[in-house]
Amino acid sequence: FYSPPEYSILAKFPCFDYPEYVVNEIKASQYIYVRENSIEYNQPILQPAKANTTLAACFCCGNSPTDLTVRDQISIIYFDDILMDNIRNDTRPCNPLLSFCCGGRGEEVRLESKVMGGWCYRGRGLSACFCVPCVPLGCPECLCPCAAKRTIFVEDADFAVKIITQARDDAKIRMKVMER
Repeated sequence: FYSPPEYSILAKFPCFDYPEYVVNEIKASQYIYVRENSIEYNQPILQPAKANTTLAACFCCGNSPTDLTVRDQISIIYFDDILMDNIRNDTRPCNPLLSFCCGGRGEEVRLESKVMGGWCYRGRGLSACFCVPCVPLGCPECLCPCAAKRTIFVEDADFAVKIITQARDDAKIRMKVMER
């Protein structure tokens, strides 16, 4: 059920979704392009809209207490990136039922690079993690953002995994990094 536009906070409760205008805006903004040497995708996020009254601007720091807007979050991942080591369907069990009851963003495709027998994610360069070579699987992303993993939300994860894996393998063959 869509929550009423003026009560978008209801989306935080079970069996309610964001207002219909927000859901439609997210769906219209979401995309995945598989290119010759990379994939580009947009996973839009929600943010409060600008306040339209002086009272709301004063009390809510310039944000609207009821209206939401969609902000694009575009990412590009090249096929020779370490994220492309493992591409898999990571959709939660009973996804349609859980999405209805608790909300959801679709099926999940996980791009990751694991080391040490699959117990750690590979670390990525100099960042907030101070060049940690590996990150344990249970470590939250907010503590170690350099873990080599990404999640892409799609409608059909099995089909997306097949397409992305095939495009990655074709690109690696063209770059002469992998043989047939």
